[in-house]
Amino acid sequence: MGTGYQIYHHSTPFKLDYGQSLPSFDLAYEVWGKLSERKDNVLLLHTGLPASSHAKSHEEDPSPGWWEKFIGYGSDYPIDLDRYFVRYGTDFPVVSIFDMVRAQFKLLDYLGLDQVYASIGSSMGGMQSIAAAWLEPERINRVVSISGCGRIGPAGIAIRYAQRSVLMADPNWNNGFYYDSSPPHLGMKLARQVAAVTYGSRQEWERRFGRRKRPVTDQEAHSVLSPPTLSAEFLMETWLDYSAEQFCLKYDANKGLNQLKKYRAGSPSLSELSVSDQENGVANVSPSFCHHNIVASLSQTFQKFRSTQEFLIVGVQTDVLFPVGQQRDLAEAIRSCASSSPQQKAPSVTYVELDSPFGHDAFLIDLKAVGGAVRGFLS
Repeated sequence: MGTGYQIYHHSTPFKLDYGQSLPSFDLAYEVWGKLSERKDNVLLLHTGLPASSHAKSHEEDPSPGWWEKFIGYGSDYPIDLDRYFVRYGTDFPVVSIFDMVRAQFKLLDYLGLDQVYASIGSSMGGMQSIAAAWLEPERINRVVSISGCGRIGPAGIAIRYAQRSVLMADPNWNNGFYYDSSPPHLGMKLARQVAAVTYGSRQEWERRFGRRKRPVTDQEAHSVLSPPTLSAEFLMETWLDYSAEQFCLKYDANKGLNQLKKYRAGSPSLSELSVSDQENGVANVSPSFCHHNIVASLSQTFQKFRSTQEFLIVGVQTDVLFPVGQQRDLAEAIRSCASSSPQQKAPSVTYVELDSPFGHDAFLIDLKAVGGAVRGFLS
């Protein structure tokens, strides 16, 4: 089985949670490591938003991947390619977390990989990782969910709505039909700025920028006291402007909107999702939440988990986008998912709460804290 960047083509219709179907789809994925003869060292790695399938450099693409420092050969890496064979399914234009994971299982079926040693994901990937264990509990033995959740809270809903709103307010968006004209560059840039503020933390922003200002012009240097301006003046502002500009030059607006909608479609633990079509494995969606007790609702949903499954839930105290209370709820719900049945044992749950200064981006940056937790769990 080859390594590097590959494309899986699914040629038959693929039914989606919300009633529509894809006539076919292409799923981009990348492969690292060596598959064991028993095929028992497979790691399924799920992406967050807006990462691509390129998580680790390889011969075809030597550029650093989004999880470059976490994947490599040797025990110093949380994901040791001397031990594990990593299969990674990226995103495609669908509307739910469920659909993404089902597509990934289609890929695993095609490759003849019946068992997954561990399903690993962070942020939206953490939601996919939980969904994988819920949809196929007999195939997923271990689960790692980093800075994810079982249920998007109102703050997360609001942030994603603000992103969509500013993007769609750009006249160039044209209801998504902009490919023969100018793209909604400004709307995309502003949406990215909204998101970027939620990825860091107060500690990180103070360390990197504080209240320092950009270099002054000659005119400003001769002024006794420069008045505030409407343009970017603080380093925090210039960084937001530059990083968002670079992002929207290489990312499609409609792709971004579809990704944001996946947060609304949610994971199996959203109480508005109930599976009624077991034959097709498609969720029946009701229009509103049915439960107010989050943990109880999640716990009821998680009764499909097997007692032999093992979970690592990682939360970061400085995370603004996915507050640490969501990971606590998730861990508690998994621990209590068997409480209604005396004959059933709950899965094993390891909960790790990190005091990392990097906020939601800790899973990308903090190799020591996040990587140490993952390495210890997998080994």
